[in-house]
Amino acid sequence: MDSEQKDFKAVKVQLKSSQKQGEQLSRSMLYSGINIFGQLSQLYLQNKEAGGAYASFQAQVQTQSSKSDDSGSGSMMHLSQDIIQIFKRLQKKDSTTKIKALQELEKYIEEIDNSQFSNQDQDSDELQNLLTFFLYHFCRIIMNEPDKKVRESAHQAFAQFIKKAKKRIGPHLKKIFSIWYCSFFDVSQEVASLARRNFELAFPENKREQVFKIAYKNFLHFANEQLKQSEDQISDSAYDLSKAQREDVFDRVTSSVLLSLASSFGFIKTWSEEEQQHFKKKLIDILDLNVEIKDVSTEQTKDKKLGKQKISQSYLWNFLQGAYRGRVRSSCLQFISNLLLNLPNDVVQHHINQLSPLVYKLVGEDNSSLQTTLWRDALFTLGKNYPQSWETINIKKDFIPKLYNSLKNSAYGAPSALYENFIKFTSIFPFYHLVDYTEDKTNKASFKERCNLVREAFTTLYQGLKNDESVAFHQDLTKSYYETLSFILWKRVQPLIQKDSASKEDKEFCLDQLKKCIQVPIEDYIGNFEKFRAKQQNERNIRFTIPQQFTKMLQDISERNIDPIIFDCVLSHLYETLNLNKDKLNTVRFLGQLLNFKGDKNNDYFRIKILQNIYLRFLDQVIVDQKSSIDSLSKDNIQQQKSNQILLRLIYKLNKKNISIEGLKLNTQTLQDNLNNLIKKETLASKVLSQENKTMLQQLKDNLVKCVVLSLNLIATPQLKDFIDQNLTQNSYSQTTRNLFLLPQQEFKKLDFGKYFTTLKQDCHDMILSYLQSQIIQDRENIITNSSVISQVVKRVIDGQVSYLLSEDLSTISKSLVAMISQLKNETQLIQAYYSAADGLLSLVGDESYQNLREILFDKLIILRSGSQSYNQLWSIFENVLRNFNSKKEMNYFNYCQLKLKKELKNIIQQNSNYQFETFNRFTNIVKSFVQMCSDKQTIIEEILLIEDNFSNLENNSLPMKMFRDLFLSGGIGFDVTRLFTSDLKYVWLASELLNAKYLPSLGNFLQLKKQLLIFVDTELIPTLINQVQSGNQNFVLQMCDYMNKKASTNADFIYSLEFLVQKMVDPGEDFPESEKPLLKVDEFKQIFYQSSNQILDAYLSGETIESNNQYQIFLKLLKVLAYFITDDTQIQKIFTKAQSNLKQGLTSGTLELNHDFSVNLEIYISLLEYFKTSQDDEIMAQLIPKLQNNTYQGTAYYIVTAILKYISSILNLIGLSEFLKLESKSDFQSFVSQMIEIQREKQFEAITYINLLSLIRKTIGSDLIKDKQLLIDQVIEISNSQSEAFQEKIQTLEKRLGQQGDEEGKQLEEDESNSQIESFEYEMLQELAETLLAFPSYINAHLNEDKLFLLIGSGIESIQKAAFVLLKQLYENFIPQIKHQFDEDDVIKQLKLEQDEIDRINFQKELLEEKTDALNQEEEEEKKRDIQAKQEKQKNKLAFKNISSKLIELIENPPNINAYDEEQKHLVASSITSISSMIFGDYKEGCMNSKIFGYFLAWNALLIKIENGRIKSQLMQIQDYPIVMGALNEYFEDNYEIYQMLLVSLIAYLPDYKKGLQETYNISTFEPEYCDLTDLKQNVQYSVYTLINFMKSFPSLARKYYQECEKQLLDIVLPYIKQIVSPAILDNEIKKIEVAQTQLGSSELSFALYKSTKEITATYSKNEIQMNLRIKIPNEYPLKLVEVDVSKQIKISEKQMRKWILSIRKILQFQNGDIISAVLLWKNNIDKEIEGVEDCYICYCVVHEGDQSLPRMPCKTCKNKFHVACIRKWFRSSNKSNCPICQNYFFA
Repeated sequence: MDSEQKDFKAVKVQLKSSQKQGEQLSRSMLYSGINIFGQLSQLYLQNKEAGGAYASFQAQVQTQSSKSDDSGSGSMMHLSQDIIQIFKRLQKKDSTTKIKALQELEKYIEEIDNSQFSNQDQDSDELQNLLTFFLYHFCRIIMNEPDKKVRESAHQAFAQFIKKAKKRIGPHLKKIFSIWYCSFFDVSQEVASLARRNFELAFPENKREQVFKIAYKNFLHFANEQLKQSEDQISDSAYDLSKAQREDVFDRVTSSVLLSLASSFGFIKTWSEEEQQHFKKKLIDILDLNVEIKDVSTEQTKDKKLGKQKISQSYLWNFLQGAYRGRVRSSCLQFISNLLLNLPNDVVQHHINQLSPLVYKLVGEDNSSLQTTLWRDALFTLGKNYPQSWETINIKKDFIPKLYNSLKNSAYGAPSALYENFIKFTSIFPFYHLVDYTEDKTNKASFKERCNLVREAFTTLYQGLKNDESVAFHQDLTKSYYETLSFILWKRVQPLIQKDSASKEDKEFCLDQLKKCIQVPIEDYIGNFEKFRAKQQNERNIRFTIPQQFTKMLQDISERNIDPIIFDCVLSHLYETLNLNKDKLNTVRFLGQLLNFKGDKNNDYFRIKILQNIYLRFLDQVIVDQKSSIDSLSKDNIQQQKSNQILLRLIYKLNKKNISIEGLKLNTQTLQDNLNNLIKKETLASKVLSQENKTMLQQLKDNLVKCVVLSLNLIATPQLKDFIDQNLTQNSYSQTTRNLFLLPQQEFKKLDFGKYFTTLKQDCHDMILSYLQSQIIQDRENIITNSSVISQVVKRVIDGQVSYLLSEDLSTISKSLVAMISQLKNETQLIQAYYSAADGLLSLVGDESYQNLREILFDKLIILRSGSQSYNQLWSIFENVLRNFNSKKEMNYFNYCQLKLKKELKNIIQQNSNYQFETFNRFTNIVKSFVQMCSDKQTIIEEILLIEDNFSNLENNSLPMKMFRDLFLSGGIGFDVTRLFTSDLKYVWLASELLNAKYLPSLGNFLQLKKQLLIFVDTELIPTLINQVQSGNQNFVLQMCDYMNKKASTNADFIYSLEFLVQKMVDPGEDFPESEKPLLKVDEFKQIFYQSSNQILDAYLSGETIESNNQYQIFLKLLKVLAYFITDDTQIQKIFTKAQSNLKQGLTSGTLELNHDFSVNLEIYISLLEYFKTSQDDEIMAQLIPKLQNNTYQGTAYYIVTAILKYISSILNLIGLSEFLKLESKSDFQSFVSQMIEIQREKQFEAITYINLLSLIRKTIGSDLIKDKQLLIDQVIEISNSQSEAFQEKIQTLEKRLGQQGDEEGKQLEEDESNSQIESFEYEMLQELAETLLAFPSYINAHLNEDKLFLLIGSGIESIQKAAFVLLKQLYENFIPQIKHQFDEDDVIKQLKLEQDEIDRINFQKELLEEKTDALNQEEEEEKKRDIQAKQEKQKNKLAFKNISSKLIELIENPPNINAYDEEQKHLVASSITSISSMIFGDYKEGCMNSKIFGYFLAWNALLIKIENGRIKSQLMQIQDYPIVMGALNEYFEDNYEIYQMLLVSLIAYLPDYKKGLQETYNISTFEPEYCDLTDLKQNVQYSVYTLINFMKSFPSLARKYYQECEKQLLDIVLPYIKQIVSPAILDNEIKKIEVAQTQLGSSELSFALYKSTKEITATYSKNEIQMNLRIKIPNEYPLKLVEVDVSKQIKISEKQMRKWILSIRKILQFQNGDIISAVLLWKNNIDKEIEGVEDCYICYCVVHEGDQSLPRMPCKTCKNKFHVACIRKWFRSSNKSNCPICQNYFFA
């Protein structure tokens, strides 16, 4: 004992006078320093007290170290300077410095090798010293440091020492354990966690109790000394801390010591009894818990009997006093609780008198941490283990008032602790005992007082809900409330009730006091539920916890077999509360919760007492109240009826819980009587009720019907059949209400109606079956509502569920459904409703009615209009049926559907083109969907579609080809069709027909279909055929040739198909190896040729007349293709010689006869000339060419002209252009071509003829053969327009014919079908026209007709549009178009006066119209307005505006509209239009434009290119007229803003909503519209951006104005494009134009400087003495943001003049759609004109007008002031009068 105390004797060090006198260093620091680490720490303290520096301390250490031995604690003399510096920084006050020092130390230790610590033989003085000195600082920091981050860092550094030197810590363990263990309970969770983690790291679990056993004495001494410290002594740096910091350190250290003491009992649980007793004895001794004997019989007491008593003197109890803060008091209370549990009773008994009052009075303390410890541990521990403790206080005066305050305030912020432990407190509180209780002198309470105290405790506890904080713990409160109440009923009330000696009065009084306890929460739940609605997070808890916990209480006390008297009493109080609140919704909720009783529901507690006496009793009372309400029902109180809703909820809950009430009472008969009475009331009052009241009455009736049905599901009723019959057939219900009797599950999906259905089957089967047939199925108007009734009833029977129908009834229902469906024709919605009803029947077999039902379903699918939701639902039903029968391998239904499709397709083909396109499209989808459901797709599609007869009439009806495309080529059925074209010759006909698609006349109308088929032929069919030939299977191709040869005898299109196939066999393509060409052998080619040509050869050689039939055409085609392979044949040589001779003979005659024989000889001659050419052929050419060119071809057959054109083209290819010029010298080749063109206008020739003509034009346009190239260009443009227009007319007629929809099936348009038939090669001719136009750009001049080209742009034919645009772009980039309508100043004045007169007259008419509007009828008013609008349109007929192409204006004024059909065609459905458009013009991806939109944008781009190029050219070339024309156009757009706004809106449709990377993704630097692929989404975006750039170049102010006013969502889309692409492109363009201008102007008065990095342009004007600099800075978002303009001030220029010029530049850039170069040139022109003396315009104050570059030439007849024409026109419009702005006289006087 003495040695232990000596080790821990405090060493006091006096401080110098600079510090507070009498203050001493902290004991904790002294003990953790001196007594733990000996002299080392003592030297440190003494040096610090003396104010010495760290260096002097080190010197002292070295001196001291030399005198002492190394005892394992280490010294400082061996530490490195780096470590010394670390420890030096640990002495700093700054927390950050300490943390960094500890982190450096941690890192240093981490990098040390483990062996340096663990190797005992190696010299490790430095590391040992490092550990020793660190542990000193560690203990100092843990106890004294206020910053938790520093404490955390200390533990982290300590962790490294533990990892590296765990064994080296052993000698220091007893000295550091106390502080280490106390830090387990640091107020910082992070610090506490690190301390525990280090302890676990240092010691395995089985060693930790041994560590405590070793160090516990030191720990107890340390705790005792530490708890005696004051706030000023608790830290060695207390004088450096603020008061708040000192308080925080004191609270932290003291509370951690107290908690560590409380927790220390956990270490000794496994110790032996002797060791435990020794520990407790040490604890009692060291902490001064022994009591002293004191004589208390003093004179003051006057009580000599007291004698000597043991008095508690422990200082520990003082920590409970209010002088200490909550953390310390709570820790002390926790320590005391553990003492009470672990110290011997005799020791504790001596402290009870002093301790108990301190603890019990804490119940009134407003401190959450104190209350938490009190309720969780102290209160129960003290009261239970030491009941006599209650005698130390006056419970009524000192405890109960404080208790009630605590309950009301939810334990002052500790609600969880209170509610979790209130039942424990109740069990030990002496005043809650109602029998066999004992009383002391101080605390007495009568029986009634005790009952009242119990009641008040519960009501006070519930008052805690008024505290907002406790609302969040409502579930805890109610759980505690009812668990405690259950305890009181069981442990306190039941003993009283069962005690025979207790009086009846006492028992009744006790039970009566329980009423308040039962009713208070229930009344609050029912009546005050709304007060908790604001607490959104508590809504669910408040709503359910009270009834849930109440029900759980009933279950608990029933399981404990509580006395029935008590149980009945509880329920009686419950019913009384509920009955008083019958109209409240929460009453129903509470009753419903009672049904969740989880005990035995068959026992009397639930079945009799809860279900019968509470629930059903309440339910019957509601039914009775409902009867009274119905009896008194009137129009005045109908809206106050609530009993129906309450009743419905109550009965529903019984059904939902599936609770049987058999044997119990439920007044169902009264309920049914109520329904009948309500119906009678409705009948009588229907005429006097308002619509709103009728609706309310209907709702009452519906709810009552639901109540009746639900009640019948609970318990049967007599006369059920009569009741059901009456309600189904007689009572005035809606159909939905009637259905409730048949299918209540439709309304109540979660309920089981097995009892109800069973009763109906027994009593009402025949009546209900009859009702279903007559009332449900035959009621077409309500079948959509009724279908679910039938389907659900059928489903229950099929699934084997309880139903009121029998299985044999299904056939009867099926027959009724078949009869009704058969009567329906096109009523898709009704048919779908009937089949929804019959869904279950469709899968049944065994009765003919089921098969009929399925067959009618497919029949209806074929004839009904597709696309509607009802149709799609019908198809889904069919798919399920077919899939079901396929799985069952029952093929009858499948075969029926297949046969039906086959017959329908045959019917379609027989109708030819008369079959409606939309209907066929639907049928194709049906076939596709049907095939997709089949496993053997090939067999099915072969039997339905791939039948040769189906394709036998393709020349008139191409629909089978469309079906082939949809099924095979569009991914319809996922089948590789090329598998059909193998060695099997079965599908030779199909391959031939597909190959013929290119020339099939009926496909001429369907461009996209034709395109897709040709792609298939080129990419799939031809390679397959080639592969067949290479594999040695030539037979397939030979058979195809034979098939096409036979077909060609009647179908001319097969001529070209056969030619194409043979050409592919000769030359498969450039990519094919030359060594493998041709594919067929020469003999095989000869076989093909002679098989079709023998007859023609014989006839020709014998001199017979050759008819120009299909066989002859085959002969010519094959002769040309195969001439190379058959020239060795004698017959071929003979026919060439004969043709040569015949031509030569014809030339010797005077006149060239252009007859049939001539064309035959010429075509044979052309085909073989290349192989047999001799000198005689040169003579023929020399004579024939001039004669052909000088001949007249009016009336000549097209095939003769075609032969001539072929001959001339062949000669050109054969001899070359130069040689041909020699032959042509005696003739006029251009006249020949012009003659051919003129004949074409009369439509004398076919398309194939002009394909040859256009090819000839392209070959000769660049030669001297064409003298007047412009004439020829105009002629070809004229042809293009006429052909395009004719093509468009055919397309429009075709759209109408294919898309016709009428009331009668098969109704057709009256137009002749031939008018819409696109001829063979007509579309190819249009492509040739486009190719020809593209050959002209190099040969055009300024006189090119713009109108004609804009007509082509609007044609809708993509290739023509692109060619026309190329010509216009070439025109505008190289020429300024001619001013056709010339005008001078007098013309302008005259036009202006006419315009103003017209405007005055229009305004006068407007005034008259406004005055007479009331008198005019609607039609007259609209007519007048249309007239005025038409007259306003005439304003654009200005002289200057007439030079703008009218066709261009028409195009931009009328943007494409997808609904742009004639009025009579607006009935076409959208889906049909889309499909037709797709067939004719082709499919377009989403985000891609069609040819109409493409042409609309092209027209705008052509106009914008014209403006952009014309503006700079006219300014540099000083052209006056052209800017006036452009100014008129600019003015037109300003007046008709909707025109350009439509363009800008249309562009957005093709701009994806992207934000970044646009310039890289959509780079338009090399983009040209003429090369745009309209099916490429990216190129569509580029085209739109290209158009936007051009518009913002030409009309920047219009674009700026629009985007400033447009909707934000549109701007959000387009703004990224403007910033990233448009603005940079415009800037580059401006720079290019300035460079061009600089080149054109040379070294004149104006020069430029460009600064691309800063986006600045500087223009310098120098003339005579005047020199000015103009600086323009371009913003990043130009032209959305304005440029900055600055003019430098120079001599000879006034401030006014300079401001005027700056204003003029800003005006042209901001308002006049001028570009930057235009503004600069305008500035220059203004200066030039002012120098020349030209006066300003008095309206705009400029000399040169910023729009049309004109001068002020319009004089006022009175004051003679001159104005710009545009300015004065604008003045007239804005002022609405024709007066001069200066003199105010009539301008034209």
